[in-house]
Amino acid sequence: MGDALWDRHERTLWIARDRLGKKPLYYGRANGVFLWGSELKALRAHPACPTGVSPAALASFAYVPSPQCIYEGLQKLLPGSYARVRAGEAPQVTRYWDPRDVVAAGRRAPSGLDDADAVEELDALLRDATRRRMVADVPLGAFLSGGIDSSAVVSLMQAESARPVRTFTIGLEEAGYDEAQDCSTTGWSNGRGVSRSTAASATARASVPCAGCFAATCPTRSSIAEVGLRYSA
Repeated sequence: MGDALWDRHERTLWIARDRLGKKPLYYGRANGVFLWGSELKALRAHPACPTGVSPAALASFAYVPSPQCIYEGLQKLLPGSYARVRAGEAPQVTRYWDPRDVVAAGRRAPSGLDDADAVEELDALLRDATRRRMVADVPLGAFLSGGIDSSAVVSLMQAESARPVRTFTIGLEEAGYDEAQDCSTTGWSNGRGVSRSTAASATARASVPCAGCFAATCPTRSSIAEVGLRYSA
C-alpha cells in the first residue's frame, strides 16, 4: 500500500510505500506538475503525465524493477521508503525499513529455537498472515502455478476456510512448460475445485503487451483485453 500526507504549514508532501512493496507507488514531475499514484492509469488521467516508454525499463527482464517505471520521467518508490517533496526541489527519498537489516539483526541475536520450534512458529505466522488477508465480502480465489509458493498459500487458505477454495490456473499445450497437471493433482487431492484454461504458445505471445500498448491508441489493446477476459472467465 502507499500513503500520502500533505503538510500545509511546511508546504511539504510526504509519500510512502509499505515495507515489502505490495503495491507500487509511482511519482514524478512533468510540465511543472508533481504526479503520484498507486496505479499508472491514475497518472495517465492527468494531461501532464508523460507517456513515452523508457528504453531502460523496457530492457528489464520479465518485469520493471523499482525505482524504474515503464514511462520515461516517472519512477517507482522503493519498498520500505518515503519521500519528501517540496516545490522546486528534487524528491528526497529515505529508506525506513530494509529486510537486510532484519536478517543481519537475526544473525547477531539468534532466536535460540530448535528446528521443530522454528517450524511451528513459522507455521503459526503463515496461518495468521493468511487469515488476516482472507477477510473479504466477496468470494476468494487463488492463482495456482504448481510451484511451492502458490501451493502453500492455497493449502493455508483451505485450512482457514470452511468452504472449498477456488483455484485458477493456465496451462500450455507444450508439455515441457505445462504445470496444469501438477495444479490439478494438488487441487483435487485437497478437495478444491480447479478452473483450468489451456493456451497455445501463439496465444500466450499475443497476450504480452508490445511497447505501443502503453499508449491508449494502441491497435492491439482490444485483442489483449479479449484474451485476458477469456482467461478470467
